[in-house]
Amino acid sequence: MPFCATILAATLLALGVRLPALTLGEVWLDEACTAELAGQPWSALLDALLGSEAHPPVYYGLLHALITAFGESAVVLRLPSLLAGVLLVPVAASVAHRLAGPRPAVWTALLVATSPLLGYYAVEARHYSLLTLWITAAVAVLLRPGVVGLVGSALLMGLAAGTHFIALFFVPLPLLTPGLDARGRLLRTGAWALAASPSLVLALGHLGRGTRNLAWLGTVDAPLDALWRSLAAASPVAGWPRYLGHLGRVGVPDVVAVLVPALVLLLVLLALLPAPRRVPIPLWPSAWQPGGRSLVVGWLGLGALLPLLVGLIRPLYLPGRYELAAVPALLVALACGLSTVTAWLPVPTSRAAGLLGALLVLGGLASVSLWLTLPRPEHDRALVAALYRHGPGAVFCTELTCPTLAYALRTLPTPEGFDRPPAPRPWPPSLAAHRCWVDPAAAHDAGALQPKASALLAEVPQDAPAAVAVQLRPGGIAGWAHNRVLLGALEAQGRPVIAREQAGSRGLVVFGPATPSAGGP
Repeated sequence: MPFCATILAATLLALGVRLPALTLGEVWLDEACTAELAGQPWSALLDALLGSEAHPPVYYGLLHALITAFGESAVVLRLPSLLAGVLLVPVAASVAHRLAGPRPAVWTALLVATSPLLGYYAVEARHYSLLTLWITAAVAVLLRPGVVGLVGSALLMGLAAGTHFIALFFVPLPLLTPGLDARGRLLRTGAWALAASPSLVLALGHLGRGTRNLAWLGTVDAPLDALWRSLAAASPVAGWPRYLGHLGRVGVPDVVAVLVPALVLLLVLLALLPAPRRVPIPLWPSAWQPGGRSLVVGWLGLGALLPLLVGLIRPLYLPGRYELAAVPALLVALACGLSTVTAWLPVPTSRAAGLLGALLVLGGLASVSLWLTLPRPEHDRALVAALYRHGPGAVFCTELTCPTLAYALRTLPTPEGFDRPPAPRPWPPSLAAHRCWVDPAAAHDAGALQPKASALLAEVPQDAPAAVAVQLRPGGIAGWAHNRVLLGALEAQGRPVIAREQAGSRGLVVFGPATPSAGGP
C-alpha cells in the first residue's frame, strides 16, 4: 500500500476507535468543571483565567466559542479533543518520517491510532489532547528549513503554551534541531521562548499569588512510581491505569501488565541508546536520520524526565496526562526500536518487525475495543431522577458534587409533567468561588459555618422539601464537618428525612418541609 494511503488508513482507524466513545459515559468532574468555566461570558471567563483558574486561555476560548454556537452537550465539549486526537496520527507520522524514514512512520501512525492512553484523552473534554497535537505539530514544522520552520514552529509553540502551562517544559527543544548550526538552533529556541513568554508571565503570576488551583502540582506519589505508571499507561495491552477508573478499567493479568511496559521500555532504549563500541555496527542497525535520535531523546526528556527531576525537589502530579505530549516521541522511538531488535532474530527483519509491531498494534486495539464495551454508570442521571421524584424547593451540593450535578440538571431533558429543580447551591460557601476545589480550612471550621448555614437556609422556601447531595465517605453521609453543620441546620428547622438515595460514591438526603413549630432560622 502506498505510504500516504497507509497513513490515511491509520487516521481513519483512529477516528473509528475514538468516535464511538464520544458519547459514552457521563461528563465527569473535570469535564463538568471545564463546561462550567468555558460556558461563562467572555469577561467572566477572562477574570477566572487571570484569577482563580491557573490555566492559559487558548483551549477555554475555543470551547467557549463552541458552547456559544452549539450548546454544552458532551459531544460539543469533547469535539476539540477528538479532532486533535485524530489529527495527531498524520502529524506524528510526519515527524517519524523526517526523523527515521517511511517504515517507522507507518508504525508510528498505527501505534498512535491504537494507543489506549491517547485514545482516552481524545474523548475527554480537557486540554491534554490539544496540547499534544500542538507540541507534535511544532516539532514537525521545526524540522522544516527556513522561515517556515522558524516562524511556523514558534506560532505552534505559542498555541501549545497558551493551551497548558506544561508546554513551557518544551521551550528548549529547538536546541536539538537536526540540520542546523548553533546559530540557527539558538534563533529557533529564542523564537519559541518569545512565543511562550505570555504564558510564562501568566504562570509566574499564578505562582506568585499562590493560586489554589495550582494544587494539581502536588502529589503524594513517588516520582519514579508515577513515571512507571505513565509508561505502563502509554503501552499497549497494559491495562487502564487507576486514574482513568471513572470510565471503567480494562483488566489484564499482572504478568502482562508488567511484561508489556518492560518490552516497550526495552525497545525504546534499544532505539535511543547508541551502539556499544564493541558491537559491530551491522549488528546494531539504526533507522534514525542524522540528529533524529537526539531530538527524540530531548523530547522525551523535557516531557517526562524534566518533570521527574523537578518532582525530586517538589513533588509533581504525574498521572499520565501531563506527560501526554511526550507520548508521540515514545511511540516514534518504539517504532525505531522494532527495527533495531528484529535484526537479531532468526527470521527476516521485515517479517519480525511486522510480527512484533502487529502484536503491539492489535493489543492496543483490543484494549480500546474492550474499554468501549464496558458499562458506564450514570450516577448523576440517577441523582437528577431522584430530584424530580421528590420535587425539592432547594438543592444543596457539597464538596465535588456541584459541577457534575449542576451540569446534569442543565443538560438532561425535563420529564413531561415535572418542573425542573432549582440550580444547586454550593456548600460550604467557599465552593461558590471555585466549585472544583474544597478549601479544607473552610470545610472543617464548624463554628464559623453555623451562622452561614442559618443565613443560607433563610433564603429557601420552608414549605417544600430540601435535598443535599454529598460524597459518601468512610465517616458516613455526614463524614465531613461542613456536612454535619448543614444537615444539622436542616433538622433544626423541623425537617424530617424523607428519603436517602445512593448512586455510586454520591448520596442524596431529602428533607421534608419545615414544621411551623420548629425553632429554626
